[in-house]
Amino acid sequence: MLSEYDSEIGGALLLKDGQQDVRDFIAYYRLLDPEKNTRNHWFKQYWKQEFGCLGASCQSKPGPLPVVPYASIPSTPRVIQAVFSFGAALTQLLEHLCPHAEGKICPGLAKWRQRTVFNEFLRNTEVSRVDKPSEYFQFTENFHGNAPLEVLNLRPLQTPKGLENKYNKVGRYVDSGLTLGNAMVRFHNGSMTRMDHLPSSCIVNCAACRHHESDYVILDSPDKLYVVATFNVHKKGNRPLECGALNGDKGIQNVESLLWMLDGINSDPDILPGITLGAIILDACSSKEKVVRDVTNFLTGRIPDRMREKVSSSNNIVGLIAGGTGDEVRQVIDVTQPYGITTIATQTSDSIFSNTRRFPVLLRLAPPNDITGVAIASLLLYWRWEVFSVVYSDGGASGDIQKHLLRETDSHNLKHALAEPIPMKVDQVSHMLGVWSKLAEAAQEGARAVILLLEPHHAALFLQAAARLRSEGLLRMGDFVFIMAESPLPYIKHESEALGMVVIQPISGSVRPFYNYFRSLSLSNHTVYPWFHEFWSEVFNCRGASCFTGTALNLASYKFRQGEGVVSTADAVSLIARGLDRWRREACQGKASGSCSDLTSDASYRDKLFQYTRSLSKNGVDNRPIAFTVDGHNRAATLQPNVKHGDTLLIRLQKHMREIDEASKFSRNLERSPKTILLLSSICLKPHVSAARDSFDHDWHSSHIP
Repeated sequence: MLSEYDSEIGGALLLKDGQQDVRDFIAYYRLLDPEKNTRNHWFKQYWKQEFGCLGASCQSKPGPLPVVPYASIPSTPRVIQAVFSFGAALTQLLEHLCPHAEGKICPGLAKWRQRTVFNEFLRNTEVSRVDKPSEYFQFTENFHGNAPLEVLNLRPLQTPKGLENKYNKVGRYVDSGLTLGNAMVRFHNGSMTRMDHLPSSCIVNCAACRHHESDYVILDSPDKLYVVATFNVHKKGNRPLECGALNGDKGIQNVESLLWMLDGINSDPDILPGITLGAIILDACSSKEKVVRDVTNFLTGRIPDRMREKVSSSNNIVGLIAGGTGDEVRQVIDVTQPYGITTIATQTSDSIFSNTRRFPVLLRLAPPNDITGVAIASLLLYWRWEVFSVVYSDGGASGDIQKHLLRETDSHNLKHALAEPIPMKVDQVSHMLGVWSKLAEAAQEGARAVILLLEPHHAALFLQAAARLRSEGLLRMGDFVFIMAESPLPYIKHESEALGMVVIQPISGSVRPFYNYFRSLSLSNHTVYPWFHEFWSEVFNCRGASCFTGTALNLASYKFRQGEGVVSTADAVSLIARGLDRWRREACQGKASGSCSDLTSDASYRDKLFQYTRSLSKNGVDNRPIAFTVDGHNRAATLQPNVKHGDTLLIRLQKHMREIDEASKFSRNLERSPKTILLLSSICLKPHVSAARDSFDHDWHSSHIP
């Protein structure tokens, strides 16, 4: 494919599978014929297709039998290597478990977990490479083969036909080691130079090569004990490894919540006495590529020398706080789990994190999506809405909640008249107008209840479409009632548009001490990190020295609204510190205060720290309880449905228990006369679906706790 462009890409390096054809197999394959190859019944079909004859009809033709053509396919030597590895592993297994059975299966073999044991032998058995017996083949710890890669260099070479561009082997990568010869690159004028003489270094802002000071904030710990946190302080930039504009005050509030709680921990004589806990705060910028790079750099020591003196190894990192809800959170968690680092996710709710085998040291403070799905189904049962529509973003947390919602409603014989996925790439109001049309059709079946599980950009489009329909007189307030997992207020022009909307969100109380702390911040007393100066500049519309000489002395005049991550961030810091404090008391027995060598060097350090943290049961900074289940989610987390212009309905969901407090909610119809949501109907109107009502009444009464 590249031969057409060899003059343009002279000097290119290519990586090629280094596994070669197996010569013995080629000789064997070319001698095959239908008479000899009786084990493969497809071979006769192939032979007839290839040569147009079979059996006597082939033998009647003059000359010898045709030779099967061999085509080099990368998968062929891999299959041979796999079979050879299976055979060698089985031989080793039998020799180990059946030493006196002369290579046969012994009766005692059945007592062993054969598949698990065999997998271990398969991974650890070293065999010869079938294409190059002088080298060995073995599976790595990540269960992939250590087959080599060849490094080819496209460059002009002298041939009998003259100077031609040819691929020349210049190196090899195998067993995590690279051997490389003189690779050459050709310039446009025909001159050649060695690649190691060709510079490729940063000239301007090069985020991939240079570590910027603003990428992280470090609060020093003389005891070399750090909590790492990842927050989206800035928005995503135009390139994966670069940051965009400041993400409002959301990231700033999370950073300040961590600093505020860390000050409290370090000044508390009863928690980690004699120890100063430090912090490393990384700006994820909503970029999974950037945050993985930054976290990995700290875990593997690829940081500047002056930083390495403070964080000499991953053992200095006692825990990690993963803020946010996007894809970058999953990437951070995937990186920390192999290191055994206790990780607390403050806001993410994906139910996949309940897999403790995959995420063994993860704790989650937000209610998981399966709980949210059950909560929404409980509301449908409570209000006796037996048929409904659901509109959801096809991916992320929204799609995850939808899956659990439909599973729960199916178990109670509730019917979804419409389940409409919205592709993540949709960015036009016109698409949402089509969705509204489908909702109108579903309403003909009685589905007035609509569950909206939309990502923020989809929620904005959906509500914009609703506003357009209302302005054209095609939609009236009260035609539908909505249950949402995302507040509509950021996407509507007036709060009246939210009348009758039920929003289910985790309860998070206000924290007055943090409110007072945040409003007292100023440039003169807060120089710990550069992002605050950037935030101050945006708030007071100033630049440089003018920010220090302006009329504002602190943030007392700032319109503060507590962010969603404030409580969970502060709680995460407190949990890690208290878990570490419990482990310190065990590891440093006889020492009333301060650290000791066993604190981070003991073999059970990681396991014990996680177990102590998970076993904590306490009230958070908003005085709400925190207690973790075996799978690491906060079983004391509470979901709160709010109805605009109504009272509060609390749903406390714990394992095997659902409690719904009595509430009287209000919606408004076109005449603006109040009616309770309990009196709104969303029931099957078509005869062929009304049979569900028989079991529906039983399900509702059994779940309703007055």
